[in-house]
Amino acid sequence: MLLLAGWLRLAGQSRFDSLLHKTYVQRERLLWQISDEVHFQPDSARAFRFTDSLYAFATQHGDEALALETMLYKIWYLRNRYPRQKDRILNMLSQVISQSNADGIPLVEAKAHDMLAEYYWFDIGNYELALEQYQQLDHLLQPISAEEFPDKIQHIFHIGSAYFHFKDYKKAIQYYRTIAPMKVRDRFAYSYKHAINSMAFTYQEIGNLDSAGYYWNFLKAFCEPANDSTWIGIVAGNLGYLEYLRGHFDKAIPQMQVCINRAVMDQDWGLAAGSLMPLADIYFIQGKLAAAESAALQAKKYVERSGQYWRNKNLFPLLAKLYTVKGQHLLAARYTDSIVMVMDSLNRASRELMMTRALQKEAINDQKAKLIEIENSRKLTNLRFNGLLILAIIIVLVGVYLYRNKRRLHRQEQVLKELQLKETAKELSMAQRQLQDFTRNIAEKNKLIENLEEQFGANKLLEELQQSILLTGKDWGRFRELFEQVYPGYLQRLNEKIPGISPSEIRLMALAKLNFSNKEMAAALGVSSQAIRVTWHRLRKKAGLQEEMRLEEWASRL
Repeated sequence: MLLLAGWLRLAGQSRFDSLLHKTYVQRERLLWQISDEVHFQPDSARAFRFTDSLYAFATQHGDEALALETMLYKIWYLRNRYPRQKDRILNMLSQVISQSNADGIPLVEAKAHDMLAEYYWFDIGNYELALEQYQQLDHLLQPISAEEFPDKIQHIFHIGSAYFHFKDYKKAIQYYRTIAPMKVRDRFAYSYKHAINSMAFTYQEIGNLDSAGYYWNFLKAFCEPANDSTWIGIVAGNLGYLEYLRGHFDKAIPQMQVCINRAVMDQDWGLAAGSLMPLADIYFIQGKLAAAESAALQAKKYVERSGQYWRNKNLFPLLAKLYTVKGQHLLAARYTDSIVMVMDSLNRASRELMMTRALQKEAINDQKAKLIEIENSRKLTNLRFNGLLILAIIIVLVGVYLYRNKRRLHRQEQVLKELQLKETAKELSMAQRQLQDFTRNIAEKNKLIENLEEQFGANKLLEELQQSILLTGKDWGRFRELFEQVYPGYLQRLNEKIPGISPSEIRLMALAKLNFSNKEMAAALGVSSQAIRVTWHRLRKKAGLQEEMRLEEWASRL
């Protein structure tokens, strides 16, 4: 048993290998076999184990299309075995659609849209949501050929039938006509036949009998090579009804009889009744009352067997006509009343269907409006947030710019101040050197004068030398400029401290600040030492100083 189980696992593995990284057409047949195995598996645990193992295998080998296809098998199984798990089914389908769209796998995405549309239509009864899915499916299918995706025939048939259901015949024909020239695989022959048959019915409904006849004959030619007697019978009944509408009764009767015989063999009682009723009406018109009664009563029996009570809308007028001709007016009246009831019931069902769709459409529009409102609100919130964020960024950038600009200006000011300080220091140093040179020159010349005077006494050369060290008006101007640079504000403070101080007294205080001796000051100012002492005495009185205060000491304090 273990060996057998292992062999089966290897066989399954080998079958999985043959599916990997193939086109849809290349693995289509095997996919349908696997699909049938899953769908018809009575044990759900086994079905899920199988789909999960195939999904894991496909994922492991990087075949995303096969993995998503496997998810569709699982969804189909859930839909048929666990129909109440609606949220799970819807979530899984949405996941497959989203993932296949993101991965660029349109064929799987198309199958998922078709499955979701069918689920909305038949299981949930929300026709508008189904039509939305069909519209998305149509958009996906347009660039895809039936050769690369044989399922396209079935999907387009579903879309056309949805519009046919709501009597939107123009759109239904638009979809059905695209199917006619397609190459058909056996598995989708059923959908193909139904699509052509439905298109012919649609043309009949809008009164285009020639187009209806063309497509029923087209369908007949398609079915005859395969000797598909069931569909040959269906087409015969439709062509017979078409001849009935045209008034070609001789052509209609044999066609209807073929349909009735085939339908009875297949036990398709509704189809048999559908041909028996116009056949009975033909007999009435031809005056064949017995044949008409037989056909009408047979149709009544088949309608009851089929359970297709909507066929009573055509049956009851026929029976009312029959019993009126036979003189059974009570029965005729009952069927006449029943006609009203049946038509009222069918019209009410039609109105309810249209009302349901309208309400669903309104609900979807309301939901979309709310979603748009929420999205607009979110966008507005994001816009405000982004606006505030941009404003904050601008403020920060402006702040950074201003800060950097301020730092740059500050650095420039600092550099300028440093340059100014260096220049000032340079000028001050130069002024100090010049003032020192000036002072030293006076001191040296004064000492020379003293030596010469001791050696040679007074003479003309000595007088000229004395004149050279005098602080005259022109020299005083330059001296004062240098002095103000070295001792800024000093002379101003003298004027403030000693109101009424004379120019000669200012010069005296300037020389005292430079630590000139009385002799040096006398020589520089061209006066005697006694004059210096007198001037100092006068200054002491003006400034209110004590007698013992020395000139140099007071000058240094200012």
